Amino acid sequence: MEYLMTYGWAILIIVIVLAVLFYMGVLNPKGAQANSCLFAPGTSCYTFKLASGTGALTLDFGQATGKAMRVTGISCSQNESIAAQNITALSSDITIPPGDHKWIVGGDSNNSITCTDLSGDNLTSDNSAQGERYKGRVCIAYTELGATETDRLICGGITAGFEPLGPGDGGGTPQASPTASPSPSPTASPSPSPSPSPSPSPSPSPSPSPALCPGGGETEITACGTTISSAGTYVLCTDLSYSDTCITISSGGSGAILDCNLHSITGSGSKTKGVYLVSASGVTVRNCAISSFARGIDLQQSNGNTITGNTLTGNTNAEGIMVYGNSNTITSNTANSNIRGIYISGDSNILTGNTANSNTDYGIYATVGSDSNSLGDNTATGNGLGDFGCADVSANNDDGNTCDTQSGCSTGEGGWLCSCPVDTCAPTPTPTPTPSPSGTPIGTCMQINSPGNYVLSTGITAGPGNQIANCNGYSWSACLCINADNVNIDCDGKTISGPSGGIAIAYGNALASPRLSGGSVANCGVSGAAFGIGITQTDNFGSISGNTVSGCTMGGIVFEFAHGGSVTGNIATGNPGYGIYMHDTTNYILQGNTATGNTNGDFYCSGTIVPNTDNGNTCGTQSGCATPPGWLCSCPSNTCP
Repeated sequence: MEYLMTYGWAILIIVIVLAVLFYMGVLNPKGAQANSCLFAPGTSCYTFKLASGTGALTLDFGQATGKAMRVTGISCSQNESIAAQNITALSSDITIPPGDHKWIVGGDSNNSITCTDLSGDNLTSDNSAQGERYKGRVCIAYTELGATETDRLICGGITAGFEPLGPGDGGGTPQASPTASPSPSPTASPSPSPSPSPSPSPSPSPSPSPALCPGGGETEITACGTTISSAGTYVLCTDLSYSDTCITISSGGSGAILDCNLHSITGSGSKTKGVYLVSASGVTVRNCAISSFARGIDLQQSNGNTITGNTLTGNTNAEGIMVYGNSNTITSNTANSNIRGIYISGDSNILTGNTANSNTDYGIYATVGSDSNSLGDNTATGNGLGDFGCADVSANNDDGNTCDTQSGCSTGEGGWLCSCPVDTCAPTPTPTPTPSPSGTPIGTCMQINSPGNYVLSTGITAGPGNQIANCNGYSWSACLCINADNVNIDCDGKTISGPSGGIAIAYGNALASPRLSGGSVANCGVSGAAFGIGITQTDNFGSISGNTVSGCTMGGIVFEFAHGGSVTGNIATGNPGYGIYMHDTTNYILQGNTATGNTNGDFYCSGTIVPNTDNGNTCGTQSGCATPPGWLCSCPSNTCP
């Protein structure tokens, strides 16, 4: 009897514990599923929730694209086409500075949106009960703010359970951003590099302090005199000042991210530097406001780095930005009122979207032997000796720069060009090679509406004057905008540069039904776009093969909602965004591709990616392969099977 009573009490206790765990949702399969909200690199769902009983969405949205965005509309539907086409205008537009986050529906936004089902009907209490789950598409319409305003549309996937709203519609699910979030730091040894998809996670305080402080896994720089000697993410959470060089990044710090978070670094010295890279590679320096040093940002013997979104003013002994190295990307910086704005000594550097005004000497200058550099959409005006200057350079190319005066281009050095109204330099003629006989020749950006074979007859530089706006139902601009089945593009080894805010080659149509199929993109060089090659909303596409993509700010080769095809023998290297990126893409074969040195990650996936297969790809970093399985490659630092 005593034996039975003892075990009887034990069994009763176990039953009670199991009941409590089930009640708390620990043993509830629905409760065990993680909520997710995934957008393109550079944007993120900071906090979100789906309201039980109504299907109302609350969303705190973050962005780190380098430019402010004004959100004007939103949609949420289980039907992808309805989400992309039926955008509801916001009652109150929401402006989000770069590196910040704000409520766009719910919270303090004064805006609201109810998600819809597959038929486009608003959810009701019957299909939004607490604990039930929802998988759909959220599309956000916004205007990118800058010297010119550009309307854009961005869409992402949401999967979440319905739950009651709390005060202020808060209490939602924090999410990591698909872009590596900045966050520098000084003295403490840096924590390991974050995953390729961290969140902008700005602080609750409004701009201009969208700091990632204290952040998660970042190292904070609290004082000048700091040397970054290992890879990691470093962030400023306060303004700094110093009489000597403030932050040095050595060769050991290659691959580091330094984000000043819009904080200032102020100096006082004739031989000092605000941020100093010495023999470093793969480093990103962004969102710094640097003044009163000899040089604001100084790259010495440093290759393959990205300098973006910085402001350099009053560095009155030398340059705002000094580039002594090769294959660096200098983009969206402002270098005004220095001795020289931006100074180049090296080859194959890319300068896009920079402003260099009112400097004592030159706005942008390339010194002796600086060859094969690319300049696009830069502005240099009101500089003392010349807006663009060069000495003994060759094979540089230009598109869409604006200036008042220019020096050096008429003294025998070919290839240093810009649209200066008072300048008479003519572009160095580029011989047009004989187009391949196997297809219709293409010599400029265009929309392709008919199936067939097309061959590039010459390299193309995409810019505001020739790019295709609002390509195929998207707000993105594109150089080659493909809107037909079975279109085969062969670049014959030639290069498409830009557009800086769009897609070099865009295949797919958000509005097409049935979706586009067939086709291929082969032997293309792509650089300087936001996305290099973008394949979206396609079925049984065909192949992407033999392409080389570099210097694309958000992604080299990007697939979204694409099903069926092959990706073989491509090279994606040195992209500030991702190398090869897949979202909700299935039944693709990846074979023999190389993706290395891409800032946010070499191979990245999100959403549904099963099944994809792999053979013999090479990369340095990879994200997403374990959740879910089916994204494989022979990455030396990766342990995925």
